[in-house]
Amino acid sequence: MDAATLTAQIAAINRGRKWIATVDAAAAARDLVTYLQEEGAAGVLVVAAVEGVGALPGTDVFYTGRIAGSGPTAMDGIRGFEAALRDPSDALVAAIDRFDPEGDALVLANPFSGISELAGRRVYGARPPAQAALEDKMIVDGIWDAAGVARAPSEVVPVAGAAAAAERLAGPMGTVWVADNREGWHGGANYVKWVRTAEDVTAMTAWFAAHADRVRVMPFLDGIPCSIHGWITSNGIAVLRPLEMIILRRTDGTGLFYAGMANYWDPPRRHREAMRAVAVAVGEHLIERVGYR
Repeated sequence: MDAATLTAQIAAINRGRKWIATVDAAAAARDLVTYLQEEGAAGVLVVAAVEGVGALPGTDVFYTGRIAGSGPTAMDGIRGFEAALRDPSDALVAAIDRFDPEGDALVLANPFSGISELAGRRVYGARPPAQAALEDKMIVDGIWDAAGVARAPSEVVPVAGAAAAAERLAGPMGTVWVADNREGWHGGANYVKWVRTAEDVTAMTAWFAAHADRVRVMPFLDGIPCSIHGWITSNGIAVLRPLEMIILRRTDGTGLFYAGMANYWDPPRRHREAMRAVAVAVGEHLIERVGYR
């Protein structure tokens, strides 16, 4: 299939359709709204948590606000916004009903979102539960092993057993601990801790006990963190080049800070191809395991 044919097929989905775009920051939806409008969408409503920085989209915007319970981390904000979508306020439902009285608009949600509908409107491309369950970092070693991926040693243990696991696994730069999904899926390094000293062990055992039942412990690996993205479709897997994840080390504690991503770094060709081959193997396993798309 050539690009023009694919573009035409996507345009046919958008044309004449009303869309509800849920985004954390309204300004981030500007390009999406422009695209949908240019493709002939019948209307676009943006549901956002905050205004954000930059030009706002040229369409109606409803702000949910950060609900009670939101906090200073990225995950706090994401969870607060998702809670506002999962249990929408009367004002949000009324705004959606005014925009879409017919009730047939489709919702574009964050791909990590757990919602499948918003005010009775279906989320387009919502993830099946079996695919969403893969976000639990406690099962990743089983995925690596099933896909034949070489990996560093690790242990998944109750929080009370993390100190002993760290003693067994520590490298020259200590260990890294990550929480289970007791409080929901997580990212942005908010539930990842770098544990180096005996004092760190004591403090982090207490911290994880408040947030998790189990932790995954592994040696700290010094290097360039990266993510290898890919697409799985009905007729194949397309894997992209690795992207650097900018993870900064906090000097005043045990936390790591996720500062975004960049494509300035590019590994040597042989390493890049080896990394992409790993991603293909994982994709093939996910197809077999959960029919991943």
